[in-house]
Amino acid sequence: MKTTEFICTVCKEHKKHESDITTGHATNKAGDKICFDCVKQIDLDSLVNLKKGEKICFYLVKEGDKYKVTNWPGTMVLNVDYVRKGKHNMAISRYDIWFTLERHLFHGVQYGENTQVCHIKKLIK
Repeated sequence: MKTTEFICTVCKEHKKHESDITTGHATNKAGDKICFDCVKQIDLDSLVNLKKGEKICFYLVKEGDKYKVTNWPGTMVLNVDYVRKGKHNMAISRYDIWFTLERHLFHGVQYGENTQVCHIKKLIK
């Protein structure tokens, strides 16, 4: 098992991560390392601070019979309130989802069966 050690530039904590798959951190455009816990908070803030009509991409994941919206490391997990599967002329299928976060309403769309990318738009505050 490979060990990665770093200082998170957001929370300033020393982190030690053991994995053969991930490093335990994200890297921003400046090359700063950010721990997965801080990435969760940054992603939650990004969602809440969207203006009405603005978009962002996360992932739509099905666990059992429930759908969830998650970020790349899987530290942010939001339950989907409603899912509707429909048809799409090029992608064959389309999933429309709705969920709330801190009294904000969001709508997401995933096109096709071979992706988890979900295009999310803030509907109302």
